Amino acid sequence: MAPSDGTTVSPRLLIVSNRLPVTIRQDDDNYAIERSSGGLATALSHPHAALDSLWLGWPGASYDSADGRRRLTRLLRDTYRFSPVYLSDEQVQRYYYGFSNGALWPLCHFFEAHVVYDDDEWEAYVEVNRLYCDAVAEEIHGDELIWVHDYHLFLLPQMLRQRFPEARIGFFLHTPFPPSELFRVLPCREDLLRGLLGADVVGFQTFNNLQNFLYSVYRVLGIAADMHAVDPLPFLKALDSSDDTREELRRLNEAMGDRKVILGMDRLDYSKGIPGRLRAYQRLLVAHPEWREAVTLVQVAVPSREQVTAYQDLRRQVDELVGEINGTFGTTTWTPVQYVHRNLPFSEICALLRRADIALITPLRDGMNLVAKEYVVCQKERAGALILSEFAGASSELGEAFFVNPYDTEGMAARMHEVLSASEEALADRMGALHRRVCGHTVHAWAQKFLSQLSGVQTQRTSCSLNDTAQRRLLVGYAKAESRILLLGAPGPDLLDALQALSLDHRNTVAVLSGQDRETIEHWFGSCGGILAAEDGGWIRDTTQAPWRQTLADLEYDWKDTVRPILEEAISRTPGSVLVERGHSLGWQYHLADPEFGLWQAHELYIQLQALLAGSGLQVHRGNKMVEIKWEEIHKGMVASQIIAAAGGDFMLAIGGQPSDEALFEAVPTEQWTLKTGTGFSRAQ
Repeated sequence: MAPSDGTTVSPRLLIVSNRLPVTIRQDDDNYAIERSSGGLATALSHPHAALDSLWLGWPGASYDSADGRRRLTRLLRDTYRFSPVYLSDEQVQRYYYGFSNGALWPLCHFFEAHVVYDDDEWEAYVEVNRLYCDAVAEEIHGDELIWVHDYHLFLLPQMLRQRFPEARIGFFLHTPFPPSELFRVLPCREDLLRGLLGADVVGFQTFNNLQNFLYSVYRVLGIAADMHAVDPLPFLKALDSSDDTREELRRLNEAMGDRKVILGMDRLDYSKGIPGRLRAYQRLLVAHPEWREAVTLVQVAVPSREQVTAYQDLRRQVDELVGEINGTFGTTTWTPVQYVHRNLPFSEICALLRRADIALITPLRDGMNLVAKEYVVCQKERAGALILSEFAGASSELGEAFFVNPYDTEGMAARMHEVLSASEEALADRMGALHRRVCGHTVHAWAQKFLSQLSGVQTQRTSCSLNDTAQRRLLVGYAKAESRILLLGAPGPDLLDALQALSLDHRNTVAVLSGQDRETIEHWFGSCGGILAAEDGGWIRDTTQAPWRQTLADLEYDWKDTVRPILEEAISRTPGSVLVERGHSLGWQYHLADPEFGLWQAHELYIQLQALLAGSGLQVHRGNKMVEIKWEEIHKGMVASQIIAAAGGDFMLAIGGQPSDEALFEAVPTEQWTLKTGTGFSRAQ
């Protein structure tokens, strides 16, 4: 609410963490309080001091005396704007020392062998998160911002969301988030992820942590998300005005002279394909001796997870390959591979990205790989070249790169020779296009879009749960209505008896709207007595005796001959994927494929088909592990509108849980009933 003088009042901030940032000593009936100086306390001290905020958390001891709790609570609230959440000694032992620090802490830090899971400790974790939810609920009086912190409270955002559907909730994790293959060992993994997804914004310390979280969400819950942007400004600014960067670039130019520089820059991780890259470079020097002493590979390998045996083995393998190449081909004036195994300052990174004639980015699998984009940013007005693995996520939008299969040593060596031999003019054209695209799609543009979407969610109609009051209103409205339309999106065959009973009431028009083909719908619901619509409305059967008819009969389908080979090629690349052909559509389905690889292939296929079919009137749709192509006029909303116009009705109910049912909800008048089954954002009431 704005004050009368026109100024803006910031919403109240509620900070919620496992523990309050204080140390409390009790001397008889008095309390001595000292502010903590830990990382979380320091990080949040400024917003807590500057804003109208209240900080909730455990005070560090149980304080069993009711009178003592009242006095301590008053002191903390009045003096520090802290609100204590009191826990029993048993809760602290099981929730804090047990599940939080016995299971989550080692898992988040990649120590799987130290993870101890106990059902009783998990129940204590759930119980304490509910206590925090109750404590926060008592402080919510209007438009508060709720900021939850760290792994002790993974469940809290969803608990708050259930009680306050329109609340603005953020969560920040101050530890790493483990890779999905580690996180998935927890029996409670789904509950923890759904807890986090109750927040509007979830923050992580690094991009890798974000990627690990997104992969876990996709593996466990089947929900996909993307983040693909970099911020070019720090790199461009360093190249233009940083004395350190200019000096480092001068030193590089002096050391390298006229030699071509190939750059590999990665964490020392087995997913990055460093051994294969070194073997390909070795093969280049064998097959094309003209490049000896004319090119140098600079391989930066940032230390990573050195306590893990697999990473120790990888380092030994890389060390041996570097030694073998340098020992075989090196001379007194030339070192073929310059190997750097340490973290580099930003000035050195920028200088290397600028000086390199070729960036060799060859991960075996990567969610994005921002180094590829950072290299492109630093190649402003230069004729650099990007050799990129086709399995890097960045490849989908960096089409002017030179793509390689990181498993093909000969192919990578041949590609290096091709690029080293290419004309400067040809390379400059490709790099110029890459530079414009990457600098146009910045992290700031991504953030602006994200915030715009988040703001839009606040103003759109928000679905609410079908609680007891709403159920009574629905049933009363149904009972009183003289004419009813019941639109059911994708029901299962177990509902046949219920549909038959509904259809027997002369006041009801019952319609089943499914994405399945006609034969399946006929088999499941042929005797239900209602209207049947198959293939998302492409076919309709008005009565049990009526034949099936096309809703839009003048559409052509010769486009399938063009699209089908593309889908078949995707099937050949993706084990576990299949072609799904219906009368009005073609689809590529990957339910049985590796989830992460299937998602990547779906993204590639979607972009390819979008470009191919632009302006054709065909729609490329990404559904549940599916990429589907069909005419954009065909959707459940179209056939629902026809049914509503023909039947009329003073009571309407649309129910569905698939992405295709959103068009059905849009077709129903806003004063009528729309109901989504399951979770996630929906246009349904």
